[in-house]
Amino acid sequence: MSHKQGKLSPNTPQTNPNAINRNAGLHALEYEEAMEVEQPLSDTSEHDPSSDASQDEQHPWFYNATVKGCCGTTCEQTDASVDAFDENDEARASGVIEGVFENILHQKQSAARADVRVVRGSGMIRCLPWKILVIFHPPDAQSTIGVFVQCNAESESLTWSCTAKATIQLVAQRSNCKNKEMKIQHTFTHKENDWGFQQFISYDELLNPERGFLSPTDPKDTIIIRAHIKADAPHGADWDSKRHTGFVGLKNQGATCYLNSLLQALYCTNKLRRAVFLMPTESDDAQTSVPLALQRVFYELQFSSRAVGTKKLTRSFGWATLDSFMQHDAQELCRVLLDNLENKMKGTSVEDVIPGLFCGKMLSYINCINVPYSSKREENFYDIQLKVNGNRSVYDAFNEYIAKETLSQDNKYDAGAYGLQEAEKGVIFTRFPPVLYLQLMRFQYDFVADTNIKLNDRFEFPPILKLDQFLAEPKPSTYKLHAVLVHSGDNHGGHYVVYINPALNGIWYQFDDDVVSRCSPRDAIDMNFGGSDDPDMRLCTNAYMLVYIADSAKDDVLCPVSEIDIPETLRERFMDEQKMDEAKRKQKEKVHLYVAIQLILEEDFYGWQGPDLCSQELLPSRMLRVQKQTVRPKLLEDVASVLHYQPEGIRLWRFQPRRKNMPTHLIELCDNQPLCAMKDALIFFVQSDTSTNSFIPRVDKEQTVIDRHLFFLKYFDPFTWTSTFCGHVEIRREESLRVIEPIARERVGLPSNCKLMFFQDDAKSLISEITQFDIPISKMYKRDIQGQILYFQVKSMNCSTPLPFGLMETTEMGKEALSSLVDDAHVLSSVESPLTDNSQVIGMNGIVIPSNIVDDNVSGNADVCRDISESSVVSLSNIDSITLHKMATFPAVAGNKSRSCMNLMGQPITADLQTQTISSAEKLTIFDYFSSYIRQFEILLVDKLRPQDAGILIQVSADLTYWEFANVAAAYLSTQSNRLQFFRSQQGFGNTTDAVNAPIYVSPVSTGTGVTGSELASPPISSETTENTCGNNNVCSVESGALGVTGTRGSPIHPHLLTAKSSGFPTSSPYLNSLVAAAAAQGLMREPPGPAISSSYSGTLQEFFLPFTVAHTNTSWASDVGGIGPGLVNSGNTLSGTGGNTPTPDRFPIPLNRFCGAVTVSRSPLGPVTSSPPRRVYYAHLAIRIDELETMRQVRVIYVGQKLSEKAELILSVPQNGLVFDLLKEASRHLVLPPGGSGQLRLLKISRNRIIQEYPPTQKLSLIPESAVFPQTYAGSSPIHSLRIEEIPLDEINLKPDETVVYVSHFDKAFTETFGVPFTVRIRDGENYTAVRERIRKRLEVPEKEFDRWRFAVIYPTEGAYIPNEGDPTVQIKRFTHYCLPESRPWLGIDHKPSKRPRYAPNEKPIKIHN
Repeated sequence: MSHKQGKLSPNTPQTNPNAINRNAGLHALEYEEAMEVEQPLSDTSEHDPSSDASQDEQHPWFYNATVKGCCGTTCEQTDASVDAFDENDEARASGVIEGVFENILHQKQSAARADVRVVRGSGMIRCLPWKILVIFHPPDAQSTIGVFVQCNAESESLTWSCTAKATIQLVAQRSNCKNKEMKIQHTFTHKENDWGFQQFISYDELLNPERGFLSPTDPKDTIIIRAHIKADAPHGADWDSKRHTGFVGLKNQGATCYLNSLLQALYCTNKLRRAVFLMPTESDDAQTSVPLALQRVFYELQFSSRAVGTKKLTRSFGWATLDSFMQHDAQELCRVLLDNLENKMKGTSVEDVIPGLFCGKMLSYINCINVPYSSKREENFYDIQLKVNGNRSVYDAFNEYIAKETLSQDNKYDAGAYGLQEAEKGVIFTRFPPVLYLQLMRFQYDFVADTNIKLNDRFEFPPILKLDQFLAEPKPSTYKLHAVLVHSGDNHGGHYVVYINPALNGIWYQFDDDVVSRCSPRDAIDMNFGGSDDPDMRLCTNAYMLVYIADSAKDDVLCPVSEIDIPETLRERFMDEQKMDEAKRKQKEKVHLYVAIQLILEEDFYGWQGPDLCSQELLPSRMLRVQKQTVRPKLLEDVASVLHYQPEGIRLWRFQPRRKNMPTHLIELCDNQPLCAMKDALIFFVQSDTSTNSFIPRVDKEQTVIDRHLFFLKYFDPFTWTSTFCGHVEIRREESLRVIEPIARERVGLPSNCKLMFFQDDAKSLISEITQFDIPISKMYKRDIQGQILYFQVKSMNCSTPLPFGLMETTEMGKEALSSLVDDAHVLSSVESPLTDNSQVIGMNGIVIPSNIVDDNVSGNADVCRDISESSVVSLSNIDSITLHKMATFPAVAGNKSRSCMNLMGQPITADLQTQTISSAEKLTIFDYFSSYIRQFEILLVDKLRPQDAGILIQVSADLTYWEFANVAAAYLSTQSNRLQFFRSQQGFGNTTDAVNAPIYVSPVSTGTGVTGSELASPPISSETTENTCGNNNVCSVESGALGVTGTRGSPIHPHLLTAKSSGFPTSSPYLNSLVAAAAAQGLMREPPGPAISSSYSGTLQEFFLPFTVAHTNTSWASDVGGIGPGLVNSGNTLSGTGGNTPTPDRFPIPLNRFCGAVTVSRSPLGPVTSSPPRRVYYAHLAIRIDELETMRQVRVIYVGQKLSEKAELILSVPQNGLVFDLLKEASRHLVLPPGGSGQLRLLKISRNRIIQEYPPTQKLSLIPESAVFPQTYAGSSPIHSLRIEEIPLDEINLKPDETVVYVSHFDKAFTETFGVPFTVRIRDGENYTAVRERIRKRLEVPEKEFDRWRFAVIYPTEGAYIPNEGDPTVQIKRFTHYCLPESRPWLGIDHKPSKRPRYAPNEKPIKIHN
């Protein structure tokens, strides 16, 4: 009789929503199975829990072992000891639930119209309630009853789960009748809390007297249903691991189950745990110390009552958040972690513990068979990798491991004076360590599928392992199984658990992340062999790593570790941390009773150059938590206490930022209004009488506060092009604004006769002028809305104005603040006195630019500006920072008359530019300032030739033309505007560019030392210019030459440090340097350089950029988990860290988010603020003028050395009508060829790892396809077609008539699947292919044994033929020399597997502990 598989019960009526799951029939049934077992009543009427152990006892490895327990008692352990828990033990792993269902005939009649559900039986297994549910279906519909096992159905929790197996039995109540049973396996959850069979048995079969399910003597028509249940410990439910097992679990951060399993195994190695506690960590950094973090984990595992977190441990590894969601290999982590600990233990009292526990010795030997010669070498090992494929057990794998290999024939051993001799090669163990780690090699590379696969073959391992026979000198060597690390899944991912026998007494525990439970030896050992037909075993679940402990060393290895073994200072430190964590937990429980308010002080308004008082995203977050029912008097006391003010000396104003129809204003806090009654964000401006210029003398402090009105003042200076905050004032409401004018002059330092113009915020036009000064304040502004901003500027320029005022007040950071480039004295001299020819300007980071550096900005493409000669171009020192600021943010500063000329060729920096600036300032008003301010945005000026350059952050106007922007960029870079080339940015999809994808620009007129083979390994980090025009943002050294690809060889400047300094961080630590470089790498990946921008471009800067989307990123704060952390900030306001080996983080501090090309989500009192990153403009220094360069043709080529491993990508400039000869000549001037070669270059076309053709020197470059001349690629990708320059080999020079050159490529099986670097080989008509093969082998430097497996083929456009190895055929040159198109030319193919196979899956990367 057939039955349907186990499933959820049908939909539950609305009256009982918790009893049955609603998602019936919608789930994949993967593990459930149904069967009918006919058994005598006597066999199944009473369940014998010990019956499960009977099969185990038949196994020769399993027996009732009498061992000495950890407490000195003798105990006998079998599988039955776990299954036969006391029925009153709620934590038992298995049990029997029995339900008695009466009045079956009545239930059948009641189900005539609808299903009738009856729940009977009850029992606690794994601390969860289990019941049996029977559903009586209508006889006319299905004529069956359904039986289900129900778990934790009445729980309101949504996160629990429990995996269980159950055998459901309908008990036969008559003698000589058989039970009916079915099996299920399911993971019970809140939504799937019952599982079973809707058609368990039909009514006809149930009521058949011959089946005996109804007792003939029972008038109640009773049936009995039993469920034999075996369950795993539940997750997310009320399971106390500490109470039930004495151990606690580890929390999973996302995919750290491999880490949790390994840590539990190491923790249960008691001697290692005690050594970790004894490591000195008193002075270690809490953020980066791996020993301290491991001590914390071990301490909490021993003394905590809840699951322990590992975030602090992984953070000490230097891992980013993404690493916690990356699956890794447990054995690899074990090796890396133990290596790290061993290095940290050196020089301490426990430096010999790890080698003493895990280090064994093996002897590698080679013994000649026919002569008395041998070679031996002893090596240490910390684990043994055993091959699973082809072996059935650990003993088989050990026998294969030490098996001898015979070296004979072509693989003979070089025995020195005896020559090549036959020999035997092998290894033998000389000593096994006390703790033996065995890795079962279940992951291997599949050549057919070209990917890593997992082997699920059966591989047996005993609980007691005897290794005497594998020692060089056999002696008793018995090991007991201590831990089994189990992997469930495939090579793409899965889940790790570990089974541990902590005391080696046969009592096993399962550690599954945060849940620990008792289990049977069968579950820990037999069930993890893999490759079995047993339905209880999962195919993809098997042992991956085994831990054995020597029987003779178990007392030492498993020595007790008590609290007295832990240093007192360490205990006190962790106890303090636990108290702090407990306080934080309690605080979180009460967080709903409090409300957060943000405090703003007057100092926060200084430095903001835009409209309003401040920028929303730049407001500091001063958060104060107070109770929601707090009113004004209590709030004043709390605020005064936090800010150390007197309560009577402060006032609180609720800050209302600018909205669509309302400018920024303040509303004073009322006396009796609680905070919970207020809407929107609670932001308060704290007005204090201790603030500078807070009250004017006119105000009588005895006067009622309500009669005053609060204003804020901002001064616009047209000379410095700044808007400066000047404090706040209060005046009586019956007075007019006229009383503010003398106060404003006094605060700015203006003469008393200087007339002022005042402006105010306007909801429609942003700002409007105030024309009526004599109207009382009470008639102009409402009493309850205060804090208006009054802007003012000088009305007439006849009065003496202190020009540097706005400059001294700016607080912008780094290179974005031009005023930080000069000191006050320089500003005064540059404005008040005329500049001389010997004057200097201070460039970026304080570099002094001499006056002999000039801008010969002359273009040959603009005839309308020919009258501007180079004699009118003067030194860059004539540009002070104020003028440069105006040039970048307000292009009309140079006068509209000259802009028409600049649109074509650019405004030269003439001597009267500053005069024009000063005269134009008289005509500028605050309307011009604000209209230009809203058109400003930030850009990153990035060096295209240095992948690690973070860029210079510049505030520019969107209306700048090409040459206006070029002049600004040249001033920042301390160079000449017509010696720069700019490039648009584009959307990036790949990874960060490597050395090949970062092209090297070379000039047709520059000379230098060129590129050598050793230099090709260093990424290009410097400019190619050979003149002394490099600013501080470029590396100029004697070693760099024309190409500048020598890296930092011979220079003490690290490229990370160079990047940090060029990005506005002149005193940066190695840690910050690495962060800047990492941010720059991410920015380059997201927004790589695109095509060049023509110097004749007629658009504006805003049109430089193409719209595209950028990914979001999370900001990192000093107080956040995973952020920089307060422990890394030193007194110099720099970041201290681990140096250049710091990993690339996935989150950056706020100042660095602007360099990584991602949308920044930052905090502010108004909530999260999303801001787009600055767009990138790439630049490259030129050795010739840009107008000359644009008349030339740029060709992108790849130079490949003779060993086919040396690569460098060059961008060469040649005449538009140039030949291949011109390109090769240009390349030869920048390359240093190795000695002993031909010295001749050639140009090859490469397509999909194949050589298509060689271009003759007389070939016109214009006839070469543009896709090959200059392919456009994204970061991290390779072009399909490319050009390659290489030196012609000596044997291919002066070929004889019967010789030719053949193109050779590697392929894998299919002729179209080419890979690697193609090359050429000389062949001669009539010679044997053996000679050709040997010529190729020597050039590729491939070992003979591997080369013998390679197959050669002659490949034509549509077919190919393999060259047979037998008979040694001869070469027929006519096959390769007949005329055909280049794409159809025959070539020689080598069929073999790629030599380098991926060690890791695509979603995996090597494990590194960076600290």
